[in-house]
This record gives sequence, C-alpha cells and structure tokens, in this order.
Amino acid sequence: MDMVMIKDMVIMLFVGSVPKTATEDDIRPPFEEHGNVVEVAFIKDKRTGQQQGNTVFASAGCCFIKYATSEEADRAIRALHNQYTLPGGVGPIQVRYADGEQERISSVEYKLFIGSINKQATEKEVEEIFSSYGRVEDVYLMRDEMKQSRGCGFVKYSNRDVAMAAINALIPLCWPSDWCAAELP
Repeated sequence: MDMVMIKDMVIMLFVGSVPKTATEDDIRPPFEEHGNVVEVAFIKDKRTGQQQGNTVFASAGCCFIKYATSEEADRAIRALHNQYTLPGGVGPIQVRYADGEQERISSVEYKLFIGSINKQATEKEVEEIFSSYGRVEDVYLMRDEMKQSRGCGFVKYSNRDVAMAAINALIPLCWPSDWCAAELP
C-alpha cells in the first residue's frame, strides 16, 4: 500500500498596531512562544516601497505571521491580542486571522492517496482499515469506465494528527516500496 499526503497548509495571522521601528527580531519572539513561526511578512511602505525587516524603514503599522497549525495561531491570538505591546509601541498589538483565512481553514482536507489497493476491496473495507486511526470523512476508490477498481484511491480525514497516525502505522506495512512515502506540513 502506497500513501501520499495531499494538501499543505499555513495559517496566516494579521498583526496590527506594529510600531514603525519594529523589526522581525522584535516581532518573532513573542509569537514563537505559542508555536513555530513559519514566516514574518511586513507590509511595504507606500511612500518608499521598502519592506520593513531588520532595518528601521517606516512600516504600514502591520505585518503577517504564518504558523504551521491553527492550534498555534489560536494560542497566539488568545495570548497576544490586546494584551502584548511590542518594544516601541504605544499600545497592545491587534492579532487576528488574516481576511479570508478562517474560511480557507474550514475547507482544509487531509487526503491520503492510497495505491496498491486490492482491486476487489470495497470502500467500506478500506474505511474499516483507516478508521482504526480516527474518523474517516470519505473514501474514494478510482474506477475505470467499466466501474472496475484501478487499485488506488483516496481516504480523507479532517484532522492532521489522525492522518499522520494512519501514515505512521501503515507505512511500515508497505516498505520497502520506493513509492511509499509521506510527508505532512
């Protein structure tokens, strides 16, 4: 059985009330207390066209923080929104999901591509195997024009941890196949 994870996800937060003199070195540490910060992205100043970074260019007073998981982003929002003031700031920062981010997050799927499936297997049988690692949202077996199984398909989970549990448990069963590999964001 071969498995590959489909779908990368990065969660983007908007941070407002950022002092014009703030650098990435000022912003990153308080956010890293709540998870792995993938990226800090400053807004470019409309007058100068310069992006604020490790220099002291004028900023638009905001930036974006990218986390790998929504749990990390939620922790940062709860801990920092209206509660933390950056060095040089006159008041607490505003931390929230970037516009459209919550809608995008709610549509995220963790879908595993499964290859080398017995062509006689049914969706129900595949679901039974994968449901032992968590709730399966959907099973789709690919079929040809004659409705015969092609021996591959998809298993969909809504939770990254459950998808990882399935991959970690089932990967050793398909080893040493060169096609058996899985990575999650």
